[in-house]
Amino acid sequence: MKCEICGKREGKGNSVSHSQVKTKRLFRPNLQKSMVLYKGEWQKMNICSKCRRAHARGDESKSPEHTR
Repeated sequence: MKCEICGKREGKGNSVSHSQVKTKRLFRPNLQKSMVLYKGEWQKMNICSKCRRAHARGDESKSPEHTR
């Protein structure tokens, strides 16, 4: 899944144990379903916590959508 505002997706990497054995894992974004005023209308969207905090502060100009 991905954030519908900034497009943040899963990252891939390794889980590393104490003995340095590496296994594949996913780093998932913290997606939350919420109602957002986006482009002039209210929409129910899956957005990441960073975009949600920016929207709550009213910092649409500093939201991740404009930095990527």
